[in-house]
Amino acid sequence: MGTVQGSLFHWLTAHHSTPSMP
Repeated sequence: MGTVQGSLFHWLTAHHSTPSMP
């Protein structure tokens, strides 16, 4: 994923280390 969703997901996982999705 290299789209907006990918960026947002990466931001979320990067700032919020919460494994909600694989």
